[in-house]
Order: sequence, then C-alpha cells, then structure tokens
Amino acid sequence: MPSSNYTLHSGGAAGADVQWAKLGKESGLLLEVRHWTTQDLLHLPTDLPHQIDQAVNLAAQVLGRPFKFQGINLVKRNWFQAYHCQALYAISTIIPVGGLDKGFRNTSGKEVVAGGTGWTVEMAIQMGKRVYVFDQAQGKWFFWEYLDGKFVPHEELAQKGFTDTPILTQSFAGIGSRNLLPCGVKAIKEVYTKTLAQHETVNP
Repeated sequence: MPSSNYTLHSGGAAGADVQWAKLGKESGLLLEVRHWTTQDLLHLPTDLPHQIDQAVNLAAQVLGRPFKFQGINLVKRNWFQAYHCQALYAISTIIPVGGLDKGFRNTSGKEVVAGGTGWTVEMAIQMGKRVYVFDQAQGKWFFWEYLDGKFVPHEELAQKGFTDTPILTQSFAGIGSRNLLPCGVKAIKEVYTKTLAQHETVNP
C-alpha cells in the first residue's frame, strides 16, 4: 500500500482543483487536502500581509495585470498555495510572449500561465519552487527551467531518467483551470498513477 502522507494545497475551485482532490483521495495518497480561502487572510502575523502584498505586486508586474481589482483577495489567497508547497502542478494554458490572455497581452518577455492559475504559478516561480504545467492546448507537461527562464517539455528530461509525467512531492499544490478538459483530467490521473508506481518500486 502507498504511504498516504501527501498534502494537497489548492483553492478548492471547480474544475482542476476539485479533480486534484477527488482523484487524490481515490488514489489513497492524500492524507490532507488544504483548501485555502480568503478567510485565511484574516488575523495574520504582523509582517505577513506586507509579504503577501509584495509577492502579488511582483506577480502583477510580471504578468502585466493590475494590482488592485475586486477579486484581489482571491489572488492573495493563492499566495498560501505557492508558499506551503514543495512543488506546484497546474493544469492550464501557457501564454507565449506577445500572446493575449483575457485582454491582457503578455509583455513580460517570457512565457506565463493563463488566468488565475497564472498568479499562483508566477508567485511559486518567484519563491524558487518546482513548477510543472500541463498545457491543455499542447497536451503535455512542461516544467519551469530556472537557468533558461522558460517552460521546457518534461519529456526532454527522459535522458536523465525522468518520464513525460512528473511525480508528486509530499506537500504539493494541485491547481488549474475551471475549464478542465478530458486531457487535463487524464493528466492528473497519470500524475497520481506515476507517483503510486514509484511507491511500488521502492516498497514492492
């Protein structure tokens, strides 16, 4: 039996967030599902609100999005997901340089991730976390390569003993688009399957 000591961090939104929790519980891997909400922004230690604001402001600058808008507390809530994970796994779409996402043009000089997921991904990158993104348009996993500052297909690590599907860390953020496609559901299932297979290899 696998060790069920994995913790999933997400916002619990419809779509990818829900499927990460549902399929994780079915796999037997998840010990805890931590759904962060805007209520977690209340009663924080004195220095933490400023730290969160700085992270969100930096992400806004990179993404070319406003820092102040009606749903900004949802973005601030996403900070907890990035901060508490060892690695982040997102189901979304990668926006190329110059591409458009909901009216915002990507002028960052690098690839970014679409929608609200993009905020969490960018904050995780700023924190130096391992970041994996399944691009539903391209149908494959990418990882953020810090040396080159770009998303690289995970399959390119094959010569180093990796596969085209990443393996979970014990504390991870499983997030993504509300518009979850069948290929996105399949990608989540394959991550859990691959992680389970690793346990069976280590503990036959």
